[in-house]
Amino acid sequence: MSLETANLPAAGAAGVSIAVGAYQDGGTATTVGTITSGTMNEQEVTVHATTDKGYRFRPFIVLTAGASYDPVTSDPRLLRLKIEARSADTIRTVVLPSSQRNLFEAKKILRKLKNAGVKTVREPGTNETFSATIVAVNDTVHEGKQGVELLMQRFSVNA
Repeated sequence: MSLETANLPAAGAAGVSIAVGAYQDGGTATTVGTITSGTMNEQEVTVHATTDKGYRFRPFIVLTAGASYDPVTSDPRLLRLKIEARSADTIRTVVLPSSQRNLFEAKKILRKLKNAGVKTVREPGTNETFSATIVAVNDTVHEGKQGVELLMQRFSVNA
């Protein structure tokens, strides 16, 4: 998140300070930084995978004037507020019938998981897992075999 300002007087009794933050999904307010001088200030949001995740953000700006601040002699301006966000990775996979579960049973289970929140997914052939939301379950043909196409969205990136 960054805020571009102009004519911002230095902090102190005659100056101003600006707090920049955002309300996230549940209405939780997170202040990401305070600007006290300068014309361009870029504030990084909190560390990834803590409180910076969200689908909806409503930014807020709080301007606090010093005790002897005089708006006649100063004209601070807030020019631009910019928020950068990472989009989800879309993962496409095809599930084929197995000796343990036929295609109808697999589709039934996967459709119950569709849009049912974040689920843990295991990478085939490994012990690696990731968290994703299942957004689509479709019929498909893969290498001449009937299968189920699964579309998932993953926001986190394993280190």
